[in-house]
Amino acid sequence: MSDLRSGLGEAAAAAFAALGLPGELGRVTASDRPDLADFQCNGALAAAKAGKGDPRQIAEAAAQALATHPLIKSAAVAGPGFVNLRVREDALSARLRALAADARVGAARVEERRRIIVDYGGPNVAKEMHVGHLRASIIGEAVKRLFRFRGDEVQGDAHFGDWGFQMGLLIVACADEDWEIAALIESAAPDPAAEVMLDRVSLDELDRLYPAAAGRAKTDADYRDRARRATADLQAGRPGYRMLWRHFARVTQGALERDFHALGIDFDLWRGERDR
Repeated sequence: MSDLRSGLGEAAAAAFAALGLPGELGRVTASDRPDLADFQCNGALAAAKAGKGDPRQIAEAAAQALATHPLIKSAAVAGPGFVNLRVREDALSARLRALAADARVGAARVEERRRIIVDYGGPNVAKEMHVGHLRASIIGEAVKRLFRFRGDEVQGDAHFGDWGFQMGLLIVACADEDWEIAALIESAAPDPAAEVMLDRVSLDELDRLYPAAAGRAKTDADYRDRARRATADLQAGRPGYRMLWRHFARVTQGALERDFHALGIDFDLWRGERDR
């Protein structure tokens, strides 16, 4: 089902070709001045720039040829050589009826399916989201759905903030809060069976611990240095720290998935910053 702009573009290309000019000069776009026209064609200006003649004369000849086209109510020349096109009312009505009867509302599928990853959202472990996260999430979800609707293979990635200094802060805060967890994560070979102990670190606990730890790190140099060392040890692969870090990510992701789903947003991938 051809749209109006495509139909007008084909007509304009034929009009320019009849004048002995390249058909691609007949490119039609939505009018910059809707009060004057529905669509416009600026090909006469490009033709004149290429040394093919006076732009107004070219535009007038093209407009004369276009005026009899069944889609066009009027074709008029404005300024130095713009061709302004008004569409016939019955053509508009026919197009609207066709769109109303089309389940895809005129959106064609892509000719070649592409593999696309849309990276959006950006929530962080143990941090509350703000309006910027909401904006990115809504726009990203819309882009993902549009690509899918056109027939592309699309995956949405949350870009999960699960790495960096904030992890070191949480590790230190949890260890200071609970000596049993401290003993577990400081062990050179922590017992996997004891990982269930980490369940006592709930999302509510993380929400409480992180702001306090971040605030303390701003004024307490020793605390800040401990968090930095914890961050370095985590990134170096310390087993107990990795165990606790995985728990942070798991607890936070579960809650975020529920919140995002309530907004109509569902990610296919939860790649974290560590995965980059």
